[in-house]
Amino acid sequence: MSAERHVMALLEEGNPAPELGDEWTHLDAATYLATLEQRISEMTKLETNESQQDTPRQWNRPWLIAAVFVFVLGVGVFLFNQMNPASVAGPPAIPLEGAEDHPGAAEAFSAVEAAYHLFNTGDPAWTEIWWRGSDYGPSPEELEADRELFTVMQAVDPRYDVSGCVSKGSGEWDIVDAGVPTPTGYYFVCETFATDRLLEVAGVYTSESIGWVVDDSSVMAVQWGEDTEEDVVFHSAFGQWLASNHPEAADLLDAPAYGFDDPETRSQILDYAEEFVAQSDVYPLESSDS
Repeated sequence: MSAERHVMALLEEGNPAPELGDEWTHLDAATYLATLEQRISEMTKLETNESQQDTPRQWNRPWLIAAVFVFVLGVGVFLFNQMNPASVAGPPAIPLEGAEDHPGAAEAFSAVEAAYHLFNTGDPAWTEIWWRGSDYGPSPEELEADRELFTVMQAVDPRYDVSGCVSKGSGEWDIVDAGVPTPTGYYFVCETFATDRLLEVAGVYTSESIGWVVDDSSVMAVQWGEDTEEDVVFHSAFGQWLASNHPEAADLLDAPAYGFDDPETRSQILDYAEEFVAQSDVYPLESSDS
């Protein structure tokens, strides 16, 4: 809601200028406030005349106090929104190409943005989307295990950054494993970069093209790209170095969650990673745009 509409909505509750009648709701904020200023001026003149006539009177003007309050409140809301655009804008929009050629694609794409937002905010509901269109899972037990692992991994702040997506149109898409019904809907391909606090130490940002099929504002299938080698190579090199230099801690990297569910262990792993990178001739990797 804009600052002006917020002010008008608050004024509707009190309507401190009742003589405007029902038609006042059709006015904009500027006209309404001008009406208030005129009434304030009239009241000031009347009070001045009575004062000159030595007729003491204490005016009770709750409507004026209310009007000033909501006006100041509205200005405050406006200034806050200007200084904090994220408070009204929500998560940043992902650039989308080709939607102008496919009616309905832009609206369907909101489901893709919501999915990335779920991942980046650590919402375990993401794990349900992970399996969409797959022929191999999950059982309720596997899904619960994935949710727990995903929650643990949030300790190292994993996230997806999307440089942009392309709309491929609407139809049937043969993009999933055999044995799964061909998904129908809008198809989007997104260039996605993944990282977390551990990978950032090494300057590793893995990228892949992820496909999304959306129908009726719901993700029907996800087409995962091929695994990239950057993170695999880093974890292998880090593990070998850890086994040689800190053998007592080498088993920390054996568990799927890398012990990140324990704050002390997590901090220890990150410290080791920084030590590894400091002595490395390979890491941190330089970004391709540097």
